[in-house]
Amino acid sequence: STIKENNEEQEVNEKITTLLDQQEKEAFIHKLCTTICCKARICLSKIDYEA
Repeated sequence: STIKENNEEQEVNEKITTLLDQQEKEAFIHKLCTTICCKARICLSKIDYEA
């Protein structure tokens, strides 16, 4: 494989990693919300604001 192909593959891998990080972060925030401040609904409004 050429250098160009390797670079493109690396780019795709980095994008996938970024997407996974984003999903993990959202899952973590969601877990925090359901456990800590669901009653006050503070987190839900924060997530809506940031999204």
